[in-house]
Amino acid sequence: ELQLALMGRSTRMESSRRKVSEIATALSSKTEIPAVARHAELIEEILTDAWWTGLTVPIVERARLRLREIVHLIDQGTRAILYTDFEDELGAPTGVVLSPAADFAAFKKKAREFLSQHEDHVALRKLRMGRPLTPLDIEELEKMLLEAGVGSPEDISIAKDTEHAQVRGFGVFLRSLVGLDRGAAQKHFAEFIADGKSADQIEFVSMVIEHLCKNGVVDPGMLYDSPFTDRAPDGPDGIFEEAEVDEFLTRVRQMNRTAAPDVSADAG
Repeated sequence: ELQLALMGRSTRMESSRRKVSEIATALSSKTEIPAVARHAELIEEILTDAWWTGLTVPIVERARLRLREIVHLIDQGTRAILYTDFEDELGAPTGVVLSPAADFAAFKKKAREFLSQHEDHVALRKLRMGRPLTPLDIEELEKMLLEAGVGSPEDISIAKDTEHAQVRGFGVFLRSLVGLDRGAAQKHFAEFIADGKSADQIEFVSMVIEHLCKNGVVDPGMLYDSPFTDRAPDGPDGIFEEAEVDEFLTRVRQMNRTAAPDVSADAG
């Protein structure tokens, strides 16, 4: 449909642009998956006005070929776009249908932008600093987004059911948008790397810290895939002793879980 619009055979350019942008937005939150990460630059470009300026059919064709391999990785439970065939969306027109939750991808983008402007919020600072959240913190963050018109109750509900790095909830959803403070991440692993670790081991931990800063959480299973295996082909098992692997993965999971509310924290 987009290609036809560019060739003057369709007047639905804006509609096509919106659909493709929604797909790119949904994929932009999945860059922790190596297959998606390889196309991160293209995905980010599609979300800019510059990419759409002077757009040509060959450019669209290249984008279609690259993204059709990964569009299926959008979470089915929170998928903002229902499509019969992504290849057809950027090619010949077919019955592409937007679901009732079609605005969720846009909500994530708006939420990311809004939160970046409110980093001084107490609960949000706790989230970015890796400090345990309380249920009240989560309620305040939900209220803030709703009152600002960033999202709807349905968006919040979908976000609460989103799972990142084996942790489910609104807190981890928000952490995936705002990332983790670099100083907090470094401090969390400081004791682990202080005990005479090699340069390769320190570099591997640094890669994990970098991922946490950008994505907020990291699934331990990812450490056994690219780009981490580009540094250590066997993942952490190949550069750390068994006991060290256990300690390292425990620290990773501990940091991930700080994005989930600590129910006991409100008891007092």
